[in-house]
Amino acid sequence: MAAGSGQRMSIDRPMLVEMIRGVFARSPMFRDAAISHPVQGPRGEVTVEVRFDHGPTALRVTAPSHEEAYAILRELVSAMVEIGRDRRVA
Repeated sequence: MAAGSGQRMSIDRPMLVEMIRGVFARSPMFRDAAISHPVQGPRGEVTVEVRFDHGPTALRVTAPSHEEAYAILRELVSAMVEIGRDRRVA
C-alpha cells in the first residue's frame, strides 16, 4: 500500500470518491460503506474515514494530501476485495 503514498494524482475529490465506490461495488462487504470528507489535521495532514451504516470508523487513512489519502484508501479497499474474492474461490 505504500506505493500509492508516493504518487501524486491530479484528479478531483468527486472523481477519487467515485473510483473508490467502484471498488466498493465489487464486494458485498463494502455495500453500506460511507466515505468521509477529508479532514485536515493540525500539521497539514489529511484524514479520510470509512464507516458502515453510520457506525464507528472502520478504516482511517492519513496522508499528506487528500489525493494521497484517497489513493491509499483505494489500494487498501482493492486489496481487501481481492482477498475476499480469493477466499470465496478457495
